[in-house]
Amino acid sequence: MQTLVIGCGTIGSTIAALLCREGHNVTVIDRSRDNVQNVTDRLDAMGYCADGTNLDDLIEAGVKDTDLAIAVTEGDEKNFIACMLAKKAGNCQTICRVATAESQRNARFLRDEMGLSMVINPKILSARAIQRLLKYPAAIDVETFANGRVELSRYRVRENSILTDCPLKDLSQRIRCSILVCIVERNGEVFIPGGDFTLRANDIISVVADNANIMKFMKKAGMDTDPVRRVMIVGGSSTAEYLTRMLLELGMDVTLIEKDMKRCEELSYLFPKASIVHDDGTDRDTLVEEGVLTSDAFVALTSRDEENILLSLYVKSISGAKVISRMHHISYDNLMDDFDIGSVIVPQNIVANAVLRFVRAMNNSMDSNVETLYRLAGGRVEALEFAIKDVSPIIGVPLKNLRLKPQVIIAAIMRRDGVIIPGGTDSIQIGDRVIIITAQEGLNEIKEIVL
Repeated sequence: MQTLVIGCGTIGSTIAALLCREGHNVTVIDRSRDNVQNVTDRLDAMGYCADGTNLDDLIEAGVKDTDLAIAVTEGDEKNFIACMLAKKAGNCQTICRVATAESQRNARFLRDEMGLSMVINPKILSARAIQRLLKYPAAIDVETFANGRVELSRYRVRENSILTDCPLKDLSQRIRCSILVCIVERNGEVFIPGGDFTLRANDIISVVADNANIMKFMKKAGMDTDPVRRVMIVGGSSTAEYLTRMLLELGMDVTLIEKDMKRCEELSYLFPKASIVHDDGTDRDTLVEEGVLTSDAFVALTSRDEENILLSLYVKSISGAKVISRMHHISYDNLMDDFDIGSVIVPQNIVANAVLRFVRAMNNSMDSNVETLYRLAGGRVEALEFAIKDVSPIIGVPLKNLRLKPQVIIAAIMRRDGVIIPGGTDSIQIGDRVIIITAQEGLNEIKEIVL
């Protein structure tokens, strides 16, 4: 597929890298020569130091032969203009990044009027990811499938846990609930485990189950299942604004600390039911005075990764709160392995995953579609949800008779009457939604899971 990425900042370069890895022909445009050079030096991509809002520059970059144009510059207006020009000149699919509240309010109208394929707001996506994490305080990450019916969550195995030294084939007897451990991360390695795999302390495991069984699993494993009621947020960014609105709607108590007085006044006007504090949230005394020791969750959303790391480490050292921090420029895997700072939100990865889902859907046949896609374990594993719409070679075949490719697990089958954590005698039927966990890259159709 011919793809054109307009804007080579953090998000644009992440998207370009992911699409190149998928084997697409990628061209990038940015007005910064350094940004373009950085991408073309690392990736097998074409680059143009040009203006994505200039029709002549777009034509020179090959927009007339482009299948998908993705505008992810820092300016909403520039992104809308770039998408409009690309749509008219190349008759291609378009994805537009927005950031401001005004653009978000008008997103649906602009999408329909301009024929945009997708409008993405990284800040809203990040806020939703944080909201999901607050549902399960013990989880490092939480992703959802089938409109929330099935969840994939990550946990660290603690010392003296019922999970420690447990072979996976014995796990169901120990915890007596229907779950599947589908990924294990250990000392920098990633495993898609079989029944003989034995869990160890400090392993990070990914678990697939429906909501009820996830809760049973956490209780049996001795994890925290108390609901989050009080949340402290440091940093009054747009992400914090979206998150505060979501949490207040859920009935949570929110304390938000922001050092800019004007921004505090804006937030106080928007959220009269929240406690908006004008102070320096990186100051330890301030955190204690404002109630971090009695908070159920702490979210670090300052503009600096270093501050978020230090805040997270400090809060974990003095409190039992669920700790979540946003990062832009630091490796997710290294943070989790080296610091154990809690949960980390990486906006560019969230956006890149959303774009990749769209690209996979564009490539799919009519037999099945990738409905949902997540890249896990630092991008080394994918979790995909397929909607089974028509006849396929795997339909109706007992799973024990399917010759699955190496490093592939059928993690769950969603059927009208419930969620199945499958065994060997189960089979996939038309109308099912199926979750696949795989270290194989680029799966577009469900039939590609077999040899």
